[in-house]
Amino acid sequence: MNEEQNDEKRDEITESIPTIRTMQTDAQIYIKKKNLSPLEIAAKTYAANPPRLGIRQPYTRTIFLVLGVFVLIVASIAGWWFFLRVPTVTPLPSQPKPPVAVVRAEEEVELAFSPTNLRQFLDALERERETARSVGSLVYFPVAVSNGETKRYIGAQEFFEAFEIKPPQSFLDTIQPIFYLFAYRGNERGSLAFVFRARSFERIFSSLLFWERTLPRNLHYFIPQNITPDALPRTFSDKIIKNHDARVLSGPSGTSVLAYALFDKSFVVLATSEEALAAVLERMIAVPPQ
Repeated sequence: MNEEQNDEKRDEITESIPTIRTMQTDAQIYIKKKNLSPLEIAAKTYAANPPRLGIRQPYTRTIFLVLGVFVLIVASIAGWWFFLRVPTVTPLPSQPKPPVAVVRAEEEVELAFSPTNLRQFLDALERERETARSVGSLVYFPVAVSNGETKRYIGAQEFFEAFEIKPPQSFLDTIQPIFYLFAYRGNERGSLAFVFRARSFERIFSSLLFWERTLPRNLHYFIPQNITPDALPRTFSDKIIKNHDARVLSGPSGTSVLAYALFDKSFVVLATSEEALAAVLERMIAVPPQ
């Protein structure tokens, strides 16, 4: 009897002492109240704490950075090597254009000139003069000096010095540097004509009159080869050619050897035949030079 009473008292005491709460007991109570299964608990746990995929990002960025630097270094080395391997191309200097002819010509042929090889120039000039062209045709010859890379067109004074042509100093002082050389195909033979621009009509005309004494000898390279300058008359004769006052020197057979005239008081036309002088004057009258 006493033992039963003691047990009842013990149970009362136990029920009166509150149970200590723990996280485990709270979880069990929560699960029972919500009636959750272990699978649902696992799903909610995954949703609340997703995996941290970016945890390796710093390492990946480092790899890409190193690769980028490596590619830049390789590209720089390749570019430097290619730059050294490719030969530098030096642009050729622009070549000058020949002086525009003051007389309309059917053809233009550039002649190479070298002060150390005059025979080559004279042979080329002779071939062009004797080339079979239509009667009455005129060819313009720009005279060029070239060293293989650069080219220039010579002036009258340089041309005179090369062939030891010695006009009066007043003639050189009066003409402009540029001169024009032509070949005219006449009825019997080819002739040459030189054209110079003059600054003063009076001075150029007087210098030409003074030059007549030595003109045949000075131009012996350009007059017909079968004519000896010393056998020519010493004086020129007056003649009207294409309505212009002209001076003409004829050979023993009566064929003109040299003839000159002034056009518009601004141009000297000096030819190795009367035909060539007349042809150049006629074209100047038709199309006056500027």
